[in-house]
Amino acid sequence: MKVIKEWGNFEESIASVVEKQVEFAGKVWKPNRKLAYVVASLCHPLPVTNSKDRSFTAATLANSAGSAHMQMCDFEHRLEYYGAEQDEIVGAIAAVEFPEKEKAIELASAGEKVPMKVLMAIWRKAAGVESALEDIGSKSNPWRTSMECEFDINESALHDGKTFYKFSTASDEMKDLVKKNSVDKWNGKKMSLAMGGEDGHVLFTGGALTRWPADKGAIVHEMAASDPKLFINTGWKNQSDWMEAVSTHRSVQEKSGISIGQTAPAEDGHTHEIAYDLSILTNQNHSHYLRLISFDPKSGILEGITSAISLYDSKLGTWTEHFHKIRIGPVSADASASMSVVPAEAIKLAQKR
Repeated sequence: MKVIKEWGNFEESIASVVEKQVEFAGKVWKPNRKLAYVVASLCHPLPVTNSKDRSFTAATLANSAGSAHMQMCDFEHRLEYYGAEQDEIVGAIAAVEFPEKEKAIELASAGEKVPMKVLMAIWRKAAGVESALEDIGSKSNPWRTSMECEFDINESALHDGKTFYKFSTASDEMKDLVKKNSVDKWNGKKMSLAMGGEDGHVLFTGGALTRWPADKGAIVHEMAASDPKLFINTGWKNQSDWMEAVSTHRSVQEKSGISIGQTAPAEDGHTHEIAYDLSILTNQNHSHYLRLISFDPKSGILEGITSAISLYDSKLGTWTEHFHKIRIGPVSADASASMSVVPAEAIKLAQKR
């Protein structure tokens, strides 16, 4: 069996950024500081072809879409497998969506685009990922999607827009139409190579993020990513362990003296005064400890985040964990975050502590 390695790139879009979660394939997927999710259309069946004149039938995609599950994601197909100096793997395909075969054939026959959608789980510890996620969330998003697959060319077919010609029984002259990055015309007709044939199989071996698309047939739909710089301190058994885990902290003092600044506001607008000894003063009957993030002696800017405090809202019946950003220096902090949980989840959280 002759196995062909193939990849093709697909259409652009501006993705919507979702901080908390994304729904895909019947499940809710929640990001964290080191894991983001990108929903994208990886490819489409005919009548869509890419710039390399490769294509799929709806039947073949329906047969094969599931093979993409748990395959890798990379940047620009940069893998040693394809001749790159080193791999640039950034995640995996966590889930796939494509219609049932009959429905897919019906839609494609009606001339509709039928995307094979994937949920890419992107690892934020991988090089270049943070920058790429920022780009994806921008209005001028340069990132597109791209598929990687392998197929048996003898099980594939040439297609002229109406008729399929099995590659295995085609003449040598027709076989020679297929070039590395194109397919020549046949009797003046534009041709494509239908990978996997009319109703066959291909093996999807991965997906890529690329800035240089070869096809305009797919889009990045959505991204779920939380702020990687915000820490929610949960899981400590007691207050002593919590304090010990916070590398830089000061006891909260009502009368600590001179105020050197304020925390960033919480979602309800309240702030806390920061004392000269970096203690966080009590406000609204609660207080925090400071976790130092960084200090740049050249600019004189100190950045940090307060450790989370749990508050119970009896009216709403919810517990809220919130924290504040701190930036002492030429510019004040302008962001904070909070996390609300239902009582049942709060109990589990308390038990962990």
